[in-house]
Amino acid sequence: MIAVLSSVSIRSMAVACAAFAVLFLAALMIWPSDTPPGVEAGDAGPIIPRPLPSGLDLERDLFKYPVDPGSAALPPDAPVLAGVVGRLPHDAVAMVRDDDGRTRILAVGQSHRGWRLESLSGDAALFRRGTQHVRVAIPSIPDPLAEDQ
Repeated sequence: MIAVLSSVSIRSMAVACAAFAVLFLAALMIWPSDTPPGVEAGDAGPIIPRPLPSGLDLERDLFKYPVDPGSAALPPDAPVLAGVVGRLPHDAVAMVRDDDGRTRILAVGQSHRGWRLESLSGDAALFRRGTQHVRVAIPSIPDPLAEDQ
């Protein structure tokens, strides 16, 4: 009886020790360290930025076209957006008015009078011609009931 009991106890102790070793090594591997991998603790020093090259125009605008459609005048030959139809961003198309009053349907990537349709939103379209970008909003129609009040 003692031989059987000691055999079970030794086996249980061996399994418990192996499980502890696996958990301890796993904890060591995921434990966050103070230094990133490949950097020795004594290597840290002050970070000195490099000087900017001369001749940079630091006063220039960061963006090529304004986000607000009212802040920039549209070129006279810019497309006239009549509406946006479909599900954004999957199958929406822009309805663009021609000079003769007809409406033409444009998908993203198609062109109209040299202006390529770049992207669509619910109330505007972004067109590009060369380096020129223009955001054309759907014209708003004044509410006749609001004027009467």
